[in-house]
Amino acid sequence: MSTPGLFISSNTQPSASSLISTATISDGHDGCGFTVAGDPGSYLARFRSVGSDTLSDLIKKLDEQGPRVDGLVYDPFLPWALDVAREFGLVGAAFFTQSCAVSNVYYHVRKGILKLPFEEGKAILVPGLPPLERSEKPSFVEQFEEIAWGLEETNYSFLWVVRDSERSKLPEKLVDLARAEKGLLVTWSPQLKVLAHESVGCFVTHCGFNSILETLSLGVPVVAVPQWTDQRTNAKYVEEVWGVGVRGREG
Repeated sequence: MSTPGLFISSNTQPSASSLISTATISDGHDGCGFTVAGDPGSYLARFRSVGSDTLSDLIKKLDEQGPRVDGLVYDPFLPWALDVAREFGLVGAAFFTQSCAVSNVYYHVRKGILKLPFEEGKAILVPGLPPLERSEKPSFVEQFEEIAWGLEETNYSFLWVVRDSERSKLPEKLVDLARAEKGLLVTWSPQLKVLAHESVGCFVTHCGFNSILETLSLGVPVVAVPQWTDQRTNAKYVEEVWGVGVRGREG
């Protein structure tokens, strides 16, 4: 398995008991990651250029060490990986990490069945899916501020996981609660172990699909705070289809 970027690799904590070996390719920003790229377009262009070269180097290295590489499974957000696979005569397969519902919407847009932009105030109708409303981008800070107020009014404690680079976005009230030993702020946590603990009453999540699958499998109720891409659709399913949580709304 390959992971993009020495920066990402150096900021993760793989399990010592993992049966999967890992190797890295470069996104061209190994020192500081995405934050120094300037803008998404520049980052993706450099990732394509440097990533293609370093992925090619990795395949050559693995072929020399043996056994030879037969196929490449890649994230569809990195479509250039298929070009690298074809260059080496490998089988290439995209691994879609988002839900079937989201992939269904992408398919209908790609085929021109759903026209962009979506009409404001009109439900998006896709076969096999519930009607989808076109929602506006939620207010990240306002939703977390509301959650902080709720925590202050209860006797519940919290564990909040946030990267150092994003800590400044937290409302002061949440930070004050942590200082008062009402909760704990950390930069990393073993999410599966936390969700499996009997003391966890609910899970506040941005609704990435991996997190949704984990909380569903462990039966933990969800407070959904979606931000972008597939997260809004996942939040709709959490609240309206599966009935396993509620979605935070803008105040």
